[in-house]
Amino acid sequence: MKQEGSTIYVAINSNMPLAGTTVSGQHIGWGDFIMNFGNLNSYNPNDSGLYAVHFAGSYSDSGVQNNGFYSVTTKSVTSINLGYNKIQDYLNVVGTYGSLGGFAYTNGYFDLNAPAQNSIKTGSYISAINLLNATQLLSFGLDFATGMAVAAGDLGSQTFGFSFTLPGTLSGNFIAHLAVECANDMMAFYDTTTSVPEPASLIFLLFGLAFAFLRAKK
Repeated sequence: MKQEGSTIYVAINSNMPLAGTTVSGQHIGWGDFIMNFGNLNSYNPNDSGLYAVHFAGSYSDSGVQNNGFYSVTTKSVTSINLGYNKIQDYLNVVGTYGSLGGFAYTNGYFDLNAPAQNSIKTGSYISAINLLNATQLLSFGLDFATGMAVAAGDLGSQTFGFSFTLPGTLSGNFIAHLAVECANDMMAFYDTTTSVPEPASLIFLLFGLAFAFLRAKK
């Protein structure tokens, strides 16, 4: 993720296309990119500080269908997408391979005895987003190979992303997370946005999601 002025750029690298994939006859799509500017100690799906980007259009089970940046409440769609009923059930299967990237599952932020919150339940539209392809992301300096020194053999086959305008009243520390609809893979990280960033303080965080789509065992 990168901030330039009031514009946020997000790049995603994965093995799943923007339109999702099909596993055992079930379509699995992308969840929503959720940003929590509220309570950073414990995730609450009804927190007034929750915002999200819906970027997958009609290829998902999100509570909104039009792409955009929203003020939201969230829900889990894992149960209708071959996912686990609890995050802990997933961790019991993957063991030490379970990672959020930015911090551990066990840090207390997510309720491990509940399903992963990965989708918008209700949303109040704030602004439009722009979908970006790999070439466009590269022009903004979002390059996984250079920025994160990811070897070509470790990169996913799909690179895409989006940009949106952050409201001037929305700044400070936040936790963002993104998961596919089955939540077999999820990433979360801490970061900070500023209302009027100086060039030297631009946020520059790339994150890659290389998903292996295996049918979840409930």
